[in-house]
Amino acid sequence: MTAGDPMASAGGPSPSSQATTAAMTSTPSPATTKTPTSAAAAATTTSPTKTPTTTKAASATKTATASPSAASTLIRSARGLTFLLVAAWIILAPAHRQIFGGGARWVPAWDMYSDLGLELVRARFIVDRGGATDETGARAAPVDRYATLGFDDPRKAPRWLRVIRGDSGALRIARAICKRLGPGVRVRVDAEIATWSGWEPLFADIDDLCRPLPSRTTTRRRRRH
Repeated sequence: MTAGDPMASAGGPSPSSQATTAAMTSTPSPATTKTPTSAAAAATTTSPTKTPTTTKAASATKTATASPSAASTLIRSARGLTFLLVAAWIILAPAHRQIFGGGARWVPAWDMYSDLGLELVRARFIVDRGGATDETGARAAPVDRYATLGFDDPRKAPRWLRVIRGDSGALRIARAICKRLGPGVRVRVDAEIATWSGWEPLFADIDDLCRPLPSRTTTRRRRRH
């Protein structure tokens, strides 16, 4: 500063003081400055964001939770309906034939244990020795099938000998007697077989079961109706 400078003589600010004042005016205050990082943090805090990925995952979870429940309910309903239909058929179907007089063969009837006795045979085997006679002097006489076939105790005999079932069962015993007694004898049977119509004659037209039989056709009913 020179002696002749009017600003200096008037007491005005010096150049150095002006530079200091300008620097203080142009420098921002820390309290009023917002950095980019602080602005982003504030935006994140004030506005919550839901990403599409999170929304789709939540929706898929709800759908997956609801689907098994609906499927199990449908399965239980189908099982219950099936049970009711089967029970109604078992209880009500036989009434068609036995109460209302229906004749449909595909509808079952209330016949519990009704066919256990079917095809059973009660038989008496008669041996005709031709010109010879037995110990009683008779040419033809009934024989004990157990004693003839060598079983003194019927309980020890095989089942096919104790329980005669069907034409084949009676014929099997007659052929065994023929073989045991040897040639020259004739064996016939006085037999009846159980059918739905009652006891029917069996082999009534055959006088010798030791010979081969002609073809036979049986027409017995296998059902009550």
